Amino acid sequence: MPVHSVTFTQSHRDIFRRVSSDCNPLHCDAAYAKHTPFGEVILHGMAAIIYALGLIAGHPSIRLTRIQGQFRKPIFLDRQHDIVLDDAQTGSHSVEVRYGAETLARFRAEWSSWDPSTVDRSDDEREIFMPLAIGLDPETPPASAEYKLFSLQSQHLEDFASIFSIGPQFIPKDQLAALMWSSYQIGMVWPGRQALYSNFTMKFSDDVSNQPSVSFDQMDMSIDSRFGLAAVTANKGESLSVSLKALLRPRAVAYSHEEIASSAQQLSVNLDGKHAVVIGGSRGFGFVLARILAHLGADVTVVSRSNIEAVENDLGESFESRGSIRVLQLDASKIESFTLGNFGDTDAKTSVDILVCNASPIIKDSAFNKMTQQEFDKYVSKSLSLYHVPILGLDNALADDATVINISSVYVENIKAGFSHYIAAKSAIEGMTRVLAKEYPNRKFVIFRAPRMLTDQTNVNNDTEHKESAVDVAALLIQHSFATNDPALDTDLARYENLLIAPATN
Repeated sequence: MPVHSVTFTQSHRDIFRRVSSDCNPLHCDAAYAKHTPFGEVILHGMAAIIYALGLIAGHPSIRLTRIQGQFRKPIFLDRQHDIVLDDAQTGSHSVEVRYGAETLARFRAEWSSWDPSTVDRSDDEREIFMPLAIGLDPETPPASAEYKLFSLQSQHLEDFASIFSIGPQFIPKDQLAALMWSSYQIGMVWPGRQALYSNFTMKFSDDVSNQPSVSFDQMDMSIDSRFGLAAVTANKGESLSVSLKALLRPRAVAYSHEEIASSAQQLSVNLDGKHAVVIGGSRGFGFVLARILAHLGADVTVVSRSNIEAVENDLGESFESRGSIRVLQLDASKIESFTLGNFGDTDAKTSVDILVCNASPIIKDSAFNKMTQQEFDKYVSKSLSLYHVPILGLDNALADDATVINISSVYVENIKAGFSHYIAAKSAIEGMTRVLAKEYPNRKFVIFRAPRMLTDQTNVNNDTEHKESAVDVAALLIQHSFATNDPALDTDLARYENLLIAPATN
């Protein structure tokens, strides 16, 4: 099968946004995307489809007769993907967009050759399309009459063709408009901001206008609340019929400052004057943990690889605590990030009393035989670096009696299929923690096998598994790690299956 490798970049994302007018925040707003299960902005799925169509068309032009596709997983920027074309005969191709062994998107296109010079239609009387500046966020489908017209932002088409390495007439402009309309319709109109585009089918007649717009005669938007599935059907006479589907993503998880403060007030722990460093504390459980530590009096340094502005915005002016929180943008897997000056007084030998290692590469389920050796090794190596490097880099800064908390996972004990890379990494880190407890007997090393919690990372569609409150779990971890002689703790732990909060020497 022919395979073409491509790394989609911000340039691909930006020019697609300009031409399509699809500025859904999942693709364009890093602060917003940070609070989704993806953790960062992702490419518009239709951008990858159009790029692949350009490979099919090559230098000649084609006219689509039918295209049907599915988006299965997100397409991230700055990672090498493979576009895999089958060996079908001319006029029909099945195509997959892959990352490693995983299929992220697939489609089948049927087409015929097309000569752009045979079409000569004026666009002087085209209606004016006014795109939405901000995507809708409706509870129910909006009135379809307002959204039957769509036009490409033609002033950007030349740049689009250049960045996507396609000919300016690789498919008729009205067909390109229909493809981009689908992205705009799903991401900006219905279901709008909370959309996750999943399926599309388009059928085209021989009637080609080659104008950069599409106008539908009929359109219907609906929702199946049982499955959180939105649908759009539309047609333009006999020349075009479309069926789109999209999932409604769950709303972002937000643990309020008030909830954090209330939980901290119930703990019999005083951390006044302590300096805590939380690796991976910019979102989810780590962000909850950092805020509780600050409420207990600790001065907390949150280490985040990116988006420190988003963390600071999340804290806002309303966050008040006995301690403080500051954010450092560092790559915790790089030893040069951990200079003493970043973490305390350069004249003081010991400046860190608590180190929480919570960072992890993006966790995705993948069967063992679906991962390449390189992918498996890279995940495990990165995971180990995010634990090993902070401890090594802060060795001179850690107090002799410092507490080091390793955030592991209940999956180490309660094995789950599809996570061999994740469990291998967590098991290795637990072993490393036990060795370190022997080598540094005055320091307290804690292994915490965290239960599955409700955070932005786990808040996904069609997941019925019970998830614990991150605030409750963080409070329990802190109480168990820093309070003494509390017989109620064992009772509290009993409700978590296979949970371990224990000194690494046990």
